Amino acid sequence: MASKVNRRKKSVGDGIKLRGFARLQICDYGPNGEPNHKVVRDTGWIGPNQKTNIGFLNFLSYVLGASVGSQLVSFAAVGTGGTPASNAAVLGGETMARMPTTYSAVGSTGVQWIASWASSDCTGSCTIGNAGLFGHSSAASLGFGISTPGQTWNTNQSLNLSYVLNMS
Repeated sequence: MASKVNRRKKSVGDGIKLRGFARLQICDYGPNGEPNHKVVRDTGWIGPNQKTNIGFLNFLSYVLGASVGSQLVSFAAVGTGGTPASNAAVLGGETMARMPTTYSAVGSTGVQWIASWASSDCTGSCTIGNAGLFGHSSAASLGFGISTPGQTWNTNQSLNLSYVLNMS
């Protein structure tokens, strides 16, 4: 007698993973005041990042649906806190002004944003503990954030942020 074999149907799915990575560089100015003369601290690529509820809703779902509430990454910020919570709208200890980002495509499955702060943007020495991407210059619009190893940024140094989201 033939026995019955339980066979599960294979499900068809296109799961997409979204992972973010960031890199902070703190630079000294050159002898003639030229920015980014010498990298004095570099976190290397760190991640993966935290995607927030705002990030999923406004930056992904609403954008794919061409909804009125959609947002695009336009600004970056740094702060003194740690990893933002999934329901966070701002960075913990957000310290300096949010800076406009420059966007570029990284192949067909990645996007990158860069932002820079001059020494004049640093109002006092601080230890950078996180970084994030925002849709607005001042509104609570944190889409993606990451904890960074403490890097001390002084008033005579510039700061550069690179932030990459990879989809696979």
